[in-house]
Amino acid sequence: MTCVFWQSDVKHVRLTVRGASQKKIQDAIHFDLVPAGIVDYHRYSKGPDGSSVTVQVGGRVDVGRLHECLKKLASNVKIEAVVPEDLKAKMAKQEQDLSNMKKRKDELKSKLVRAGEENYRLQAKLKSVEEENKKLHKKLHKKIMDRGNNSKMLGTGQLEGHVVYRQTHISIHELEVDAKAKLKISQDGHRRIK
Repeated sequence: MTCVFWQSDVKHVRLTVRGASQKKIQDAIHFDLVPAGIVDYHRYSKGPDGSSVTVQVGGRVDVGRLHECLKKLASNVKIEAVVPEDLKAKMAKQEQDLSNMKKRKDELKSKLVRAGEENYRLQAKLKSVEEENKKLHKKLHKKIMDRGNNSKMLGTGQLEGHVVYRQTHISIHELEVDAKAKLKISQDGHRRIK
């Protein structure tokens, strides 16, 4: 007969007892362990084939003492840990939660990698924009300096000479254009004035 003992909410132990009848096991529990007030052997159930019995143990149980008690009656007593159904369900839920956390961690890690790549790309773009900004700033500074120099030259008369030269050059050019417009070259190569 297989006899399974478990202790509510404290410890779960399975003792597989072979070579002893249910009556002998119940008597041993009743006379050895109940007087100490630690075993409630009234809560037991037989297996469907009648070859096993489940006994609920109440309070704290000295598993060693229980093992010694049953060893006197049986030819073989094996002790195993038993995981109750509610604990199995809790463990399965925790495993599922752990699996979800691992998936979430992998997702966050891939997002972090993508964000790092995007950051690197933006840093490179920012660097090129900053370089372009420096070039434009230098050009602007040069233009400001040229204007300052031009205004200084205007006071000394040097710029005034440049302006007069340009205006004279433009006037001469306009006169040449007007003269060319007035001269019309015929098809046979003779010039005629309008």
